[in-house]
Amino acid sequence: MRTRLTALIDSMPQIPSGEQPYEMHDGNFRILGGVPANYVWPDLELDGKSTSLPSALVLITAPGAMGKSAAAEAIAATTRMPYVDLGTIRVGASTLTGELTKAVGEENYSSFMRALRAGEAALVLDSSDEAQLRVGRDNYLAFLEDLAYLVRDAKPSQQIIMLGRRDSTETTLIALSERGIHPPVYRIAPLSHRQASDLIDFTLDSGSDRTGVHRQHAVPFGQFRDALFSDLANALEPGVASEGLDYWPEVEHFVGYPPVVVALAERLDGEDNPKAALEELNATPRSGLPQLRGTLLRGVVEKIMERERSKVRDRVSDALHIQPEDPIRTSFYDLDEQALRLLNMTGTIGLLIDHPAVLESADRVKYDRLIESFVLDHPFVFNGSFANSVFSDYVRAWAVSSSLSRVYAENRSQFFASLPKAGPFFTHFLHALTASENGVGTIPEDLVDDALHSYAMGAEAGTSTYMQRDERAVLFFRDDDRPGAGPSFSFEVTELSGIVPLTSPIARTLVITDYGVLLRGVSGSLDIGPNTHIIAEFIEIDANSFTAFSGPDENAFWNVISAKEMKHDSDLSVRAVPSPSLAVSWDNPWHQWSEYVANLATDPRLPRRVSAQVVVCIRRVLSSFKASMVNDPSVSSEKMDRVIIGDNEVFKAAFEAMIALGVVAREGNLYRVSLDKLGSYGVSWATLRADDAATVLRPLTHDIVARPELDPFKTTS
Repeated sequence: MRTRLTALIDSMPQIPSGEQPYEMHDGNFRILGGVPANYVWPDLELDGKSTSLPSALVLITAPGAMGKSAAAEAIAATTRMPYVDLGTIRVGASTLTGELTKAVGEENYSSFMRALRAGEAALVLDSSDEAQLRVGRDNYLAFLEDLAYLVRDAKPSQQIIMLGRRDSTETTLIALSERGIHPPVYRIAPLSHRQASDLIDFTLDSGSDRTGVHRQHAVPFGQFRDALFSDLANALEPGVASEGLDYWPEVEHFVGYPPVVVALAERLDGEDNPKAALEELNATPRSGLPQLRGTLLRGVVEKIMERERSKVRDRVSDALHIQPEDPIRTSFYDLDEQALRLLNMTGTIGLLIDHPAVLESADRVKYDRLIESFVLDHPFVFNGSFANSVFSDYVRAWAVSSSLSRVYAENRSQFFASLPKAGPFFTHFLHALTASENGVGTIPEDLVDDALHSYAMGAEAGTSTYMQRDERAVLFFRDDDRPGAGPSFSFEVTELSGIVPLTSPIARTLVITDYGVLLRGVSGSLDIGPNTHIIAEFIEIDANSFTAFSGPDENAFWNVISAKEMKHDSDLSVRAVPSPSLAVSWDNPWHQWSEYVANLATDPRLPRRVSAQVVVCIRRVLSSFKASMVNDPSVSSEKMDRVIIGDNEVFKAAFEAMIALGVVAREGNLYRVSLDKLGSYGVSWATLRADDAATVLRPLTHDIVARPELDPFKTTS
C-alpha cells in the first residue's frame, strides 16, 4: 500500500518557517534550502513484514538511481532539520555523536540531544550504502551501535530518517534488531503514471533550447507520451496495455523508474509534431514477443542519438559547404562518434578522436570546432557530466563492447579505469549491444564483477549465476518474480583466465567453477550475502575481515562457501550475522572458521564440489516454495526449471532425485512439495531456520545422493 512521502514528513518534528533553524558548525551537517518547485514527490511502500508503528528511526530504501538522495534532501529541507551525507564521512564507533558535537557546538549538544530524544528535533541520514562501502561492514556496525544509542528509549516520533540501498538497509535492520530496535522499513515506490508525466514535463521545462511542445500542445503530446508508455509496457509484457492505464502497476518497476522516465523525456523532446509522431508509432509493426529492458532502453537512447546526428550532420555539412548528395555527409556524427566525443568530454582518458576519418586536415579542424558546441549541448550531458545513469551506462557499455573503442583507445587499461562508474543499467545495455541471434550476450571475464554489481543496483531481489566448467563460462541474470520485473538473460564469458575476481559486497549470487575465485574486500572488508553460494576448486580472500549476512526475511542456512583449497591471511577475522547464516567446507579450515564448518558430504564417492551443489540445490528448491503449514505449497514449473535449476547438471540430477523420492511432484504447470514427505525426513519450514540447517537436511541429502540420478558424478575409487 502506498503512502505519500509528505505524510511521513507531516509526522516528523519540524521547525516552523518563522523560526531560526539549528546553526551548523560542521560542513558534513547542513540545513538545506527549500524544495525545488519541480521536484516530483514520490510515494512510499511499507516493506511487507515491517511494522508501521511510530518509531524514533525510520529506514527508507530503493534501488540505485531511484531518487533516495533527492528524497533525503526534500525531507531535510521541508522539516528544516540537519541533513548528513554519510558517504562523505568515515563512519565508525561514536562517529554520529562525535560529529553532532562538532556540528551543533559543545554548548548546544546536550540540548539538541534532549530535543532529539524527545521527538522535538530530527536528523536525516543519507547514503548508508555509500558509508558501508567506504569503511567496510565492521566500522559500519560500530556506527550502528552509536545510532542505537541515539534511538534507544527515545520518543517514537520519526525523528531520525536513514536512507540507503537494500543491502545496507538489511544490515542496519539486522544489527539493530539484535539490540532490540525494530524500525519500520519503507521503499521508495516506482513513479505512478501521474508522477512520471509530471517528471517528463518538468524535465522538458528546463533548458533554453526546449521546444515547449509539451505545454503548447498538451493534449496531442500527452497522447503520444502515453502511447510510448503503452508501447514499452507491451514490449515488456505483450498485451498488458490495451486501453486506459490499468496496466501501470504491472510494469511500473520499469516504466516508473525515474532514469527511464527522464530518458523518455529526451526522446519526446525531439518531436515537434506529436500527432504525426503518434501516427508513425501506431503504424510501426510489433514483434509480439517480450523484450528485455536493455533492448528497450537501447531503442530509446539510440533514437535520441539519431535525432542529434540528423540535426548536427545537416548544420555542419552546410557550414563546410558539402553538397547534400555527397556521401561524406552520412559519416558525420554517427552513434560511434557521439559516444567517443561524449566520453572524451566527460573525462575518459586515453581516447584518440579521429572520427570521421574522411575529412582533409583543414576541414577537419573546422569540423572539430563546429562539433564541440554540439557535444557540449548534447542531451546526454549536463554541466560537463552525464545527466543520467541511463546515458552514462549506455556509453560505458558501448566503450567496453565496441571494436571501434578498441581502435581509438591509446592505453587500454587507462581507458577502462577512467570510464564512468557502472550504474544500474550497464549490464542490461551490455547485453543489448552484444547479444547474438540466440539472445546470448558476450562479456570478458574481467567485467563480470562490474556486471554483477550493476545488476544488483537495479534489481531489488534479482539473482545472478556464474558457472564455469572446462573452457566455457556463462553468466546468467534473473529478475525477481514481480510483474513487469523482466525476463532472464545471459552472457557467454570470454577471455577466461581461470580465476574470476569478485569484489565486496557480493549478494544473491551463485558461483560454481572448476577453477578459482578471488574474493576482494573494499577498505579491507569483504561482505557476502544474503543468498550467496560460492563453490570452486580454489578460493583466495584478499581482505582483513569477512562477514556473511542473511537478510531478515531469509532462511538461516543461506550462504555457502565450499572449496578444495582456501587461501587467506592468518589474521583474517570472520563472522556471520546471524551466526547460522554461513556454512563453509574445505580441508583443514583455520580456527576463525570453526564455528561455521559444515559437513556437506554424505557419500565419499561424491567430490566436495558436487556435494556442496547438492546441498545448495535442495536449499534453493525448498526455499522457492512459499511457507505453508497446511496445503502443499506450489511454484510454477517455468520458474523451477529455468531459474532455480537452470542448466546446472548437478542441480538437474538432484531435483530429479527429489521427484523420484516423492518430495516434489509435477502437477500441470506447477511443482508441489509434499509436507508429509518432508516431515518424514524431519524437515519443516521452522527447522530450515534452525542453527544447523545443514544437519537438518542431512537425512534428505543422504537419500538424494544415494539415488541413481547422482551416479554419473560419483567416483569409482
